[in-house]
Amino acid sequence: MAHLTHKQLHTGLNWAVLHPQLPIIPSWLENYTSTHAIWWIKVGSIPASSSITVYMGFASNSTNLFNNKTIGEAPQLSPTYAEYDDGANVFLSYGDFLGTAGFDGWTPYVTSGKFTPVATSNGIEMTNDTVSEGTHILPPNPLPEEPVIVEYSWNFYGGTSPTDGEILSLFGNLGSLVGPPVVKCGGGNLASSDSVMLMVEPIGMNCSGKYIPAILDSKNNAIISTVNDLPSTTPQVYTEELVVSSSTTVEAGVINQSSSLSNFSQVNVPITMSGSIPYAFNFPTLMIAAGTGGGYDYNYVRWVIARAYPPNGVIPSVSFGSVS
Repeated sequence: MAHLTHKQLHTGLNWAVLHPQLPIIPSWLENYTSTHAIWWIKVGSIPASSSITVYMGFASNSTNLFNNKTIGEAPQLSPTYAEYDDGANVFLSYGDFLGTAGFDGWTPYVTSGKFTPVATSNGIEMTNDTVSEGTHILPPNPLPEEPVIVEYSWNFYGGTSPTDGEILSLFGNLGSLVGPPVVKCGGGNLASSDSVMLMVEPIGMNCSGKYIPAILDSKNNAIISTVNDLPSTTPQVYTEELVVSSSTTVEAGVINQSSSLSNFSQVNVPITMSGSIPYAFNFPTLMIAAGTGGGYDYNYVRWVIARAYPPNGVIPSVSFGSVS
């Protein structure tokens, strides 16, 4: 991540990250204000106890270096929605499902019932107010089997009896889909087996007497951690974060707050759940699933970003002053 001052931004389209052995390092502008900007860059693997040097390059104020391959920005920032969005080339997994983005390279699947996920301007519609539905979506590329941070946003509203929600499932076996662990966490959702899961059901269902969210372990059919901090009202937009910081350590949080890709790193999701898990890195899988059981509603996935867990949990960043 890099922070730049307003004087360095010029038009906001004339900046690139360079490396002596590489043409251009993929970069993605999250947002900018009158005082600063936040860029994410993809530098690849850096051996322990070592470093690399990268350079900032500026073109003339009237030059546009942006494209949707190597130099880009959050979809909301472009003159035409997502015109310069290259997030898929910067993050481990990336999906923007709002506006005209469609499925953004992700693939929809039906696990039960007849409803197939639909791309809408509000996101991917995962359930549509019908009992006994089950759907999931998968990214175009496998997830590296390494410590990761996954953030995503979804919302639900209306419905005949709005109770069911979503599961984010990591490192599971797609050859075997299972229901949520332990009867106490019921619901109509499915996840990949042998996975670590973050499940949110805003209304009705509970784990150990508390409303979900919960971190679940489908390998040992166990609740890892859960809290009772979600209001049971509709409509709701959630931003969630699931962190697998090592092969046996996980933490997560959920906030009832709308967010977009142009401010995702600025949303302070409170980490309220944590625990130990079996060895996490079994399969290179990231799956988002939704389902309905006895209750049902309209459910939309809005966006998702997966990125590498930084050294010691601290995101490397650099700030620069003005340049001539």
